[in-house]
Amino acid sequence: MLVDIGGTNTRIAYLRSGRIGRVSRHPTKSLANAAATLRKIAADDGYRVAGVAMAAAGPVAGNRVRLTNVDVSVDARTVRRALRAKWAVLVNDMTATARAVPELRPVDLRTLHTGRGDPDAVRVVVAPGTGLGIGAVKRVHGKWCVIDGEGGHAAGPGANHIGTGRTGADQTNTSWEDLLSGPGLLRMYRRGGGRARSASEITTRAARGEARAKKVIARWCELLGRCCADMVLIFGARGGCYVAGGMVPSLGKQFDRAAFRTGYKTHRKFESYLRAVPVRQVIRPEPVLVGLRALVQDRGA
Repeated sequence: MLVDIGGTNTRIAYLRSGRIGRVSRHPTKSLANAAATLRKIAADDGYRVAGVAMAAAGPVAGNRVRLTNVDVSVDARTVRRALRAKWAVLVNDMTATARAVPELRPVDLRTLHTGRGDPDAVRVVVAPGTGLGIGAVKRVHGKWCVIDGEGGHAAGPGANHIGTGRTGADQTNTSWEDLLSGPGLLRMYRRGGGRARSASEITTRAARGEARAKKVIARWCELLGRCCADMVLIFGARGGCYVAGGMVPSLGKQFDRAAFRTGYKTHRKFESYLRAVPVRQVIRPEPVLVGLRALVQDRGA
């Protein structure tokens, strides 16, 4: 059983003979009692689960996680007992997303910035969605090794510069996730005087030609480019930068590639360094499940 527990939705599929089956979606809030809920879902689906691989949008410690942006906690041992499974593993969602990167084919990717890249170097993933996840992967002695963390909560650009309204010392409390997420786009739009209930509403308004919505989305895309450049430099990711998460697909045709590239090129001293690093959007559906499958196969389960 593969379980991707995101900030808004949870995706579940079953792995049989190395193939990921049909994906079902459930509101993450419905996992208030994760073990009982997953047991019921497996029973309703008619599966006897041998093992469970879970990825969750929050920091994992001691096989437990409390999600960052929704009041849900998951304990791998409790889930294993509830499902009577032989094993259960729990990782951060960016561990799974980063591990998926080496499994992706050219058809699974869309180029945002061309570059040659170094196939033996680190590859970094930036994934804006309900929150912002950041991770990296590198081959070491023939094995893919993942580096995860909470980079989305690192301090972003100065708050006044992006228009959150914060001043003085409060500027340092503005993280990349405060900006590069669905709530971040909504926050930026409202700060500019607009009224909207969701990021999707802003996208719809931009599609209808509203100038304010288009301007805010362009600024958001530029900031995403800046963040990608920062992460390439921090991780030394000459192997490439991969943009995952739900936000860029949700923007659709409103994603401003020109603004993204402008943001990506802001580091003048390292312009040639960044120019050589390709940036690709992950367009394959459910990359977290792909990464979970790879992690299961890595452990020989």
